[in-house]
Amino acid sequence: MKILIATTISDTVIAFLIPHIEQLVCAGYTVDVAFSIKHKLPEKLVKLVRNVYDLPFQRNPFHYRKLIAFKAIIGSQVQIGIGTVIMAGVTINCSTQIGI
Repeated sequence: MKILIATTISDTVIAFLIPHIEQLVCAGYTVDVAFSIKHKLPEKLVKLVRNVYDLPFQRNPFHYRKLIAFKAIIGSQVQIGIGTVIMAGVTINCSTQIGI
């Protein structure tokens, strides 16, 4: 099964989600990540995931680029057939304050 983990910025994945991604990969899942890249990604993360999507997420819930980012996620779901989408900070885990 394929999983897409999407966060607003790359720092969230780097700081908190790498251990979870490791567990998912060990369990046989294919993991992709989507976020706005703010810093150079660690090699460990790059080796774990299949694809990294640099999306124009914004913390401001009313910014027009947020709509562009969500459309890109929906398009990538259809294109690569992702079964589950984990939206850290939006749907499942609210580790950073954002609004929808």
